[in-house]
Amino acid sequence: MKTVNGPGRNCEVWGEALDFGKAGGYDGPNHFPGVVVPIGNAKKEFKMKKFVPVFCAGALLLSLAACGPKQSTDSSGSKQPEVSTSASGSSSQAADPSASQSTPQGAEYTLYIGRDGVFQEYPMTYDGELNELGQVPPEAMIAAMAELTGWNLDLAGEITSGKGGMTVAFAGTCSIFTGLPEEQKEEFRVNDTAELAASILDSIQHTLQYNFVDEASGGDPASLDIYYCTADGGSILIPGLELAIPMDEPYNGLELI
Repeated sequence: MKTVNGPGRNCEVWGEALDFGKAGGYDGPNHFPGVVVPIGNAKKEFKMKKFVPVFCAGALLLSLAACGPKQSTDSSGSKQPEVSTSASGSSSQAADPSASQSTPQGAEYTLYIGRDGVFQEYPMTYDGELNELGQVPPEAMIAAMAELTGWNLDLAGEITSGKGGMTVAFAGTCSIFTGLPEEQKEEFRVNDTAELAASILDSIQHTLQYNFVDEASGGDPASLDIYYCTADGGSILIPGLELAIPMDEPYNGLELI
């Protein structure tokens, strides 16, 4: 680059030198392949024009960086993975594989079927609503016993607790009053109404005692008294037998001859 003094003004020439002394030596900025840059304020303008493209390029890079994906950083400075958010604003996270396995299982209990101290155990599972103590309702146990054995064990109402025990009121349609079912299941076959009544009463008593007394805590199932009565609260009279089951005394079994 050279500085050339001419009749008009001082200039700096990039490329080929200017000669203002020649006639018609300079006829405009396109006369020479070089670039004529006036000295002084014109020179500063030239430097600003060179700086503008560089500034724009830097601003463009910053804007592109701002549009990229972001990662949050915790107080320790480590980057944390982002949590996607639905349109409603709630956060969605990866599903816990154990969540599908958290469905509560049914409550287990045991039915005892038999008489005279000899009982067969039948493990059962109850999927209904538990009572206020978190236990399988006794009515559900008796209903399951009826389905298992084929006996009609209709109740007159809910089984109540009191007198240090539980009271079971049978409806008039119960097999104790109606006798042997027309078709018996071979596994639970009985010979007459006396055996049927003894099997029903003993089985219900044993089932309630061994499901509602906690032996693991030192409880004695025999300490839970079971009372039986009719729908109107009276004593039970077994048809064909000169035998009554008092409604105000704990059941102690039937003595069959």
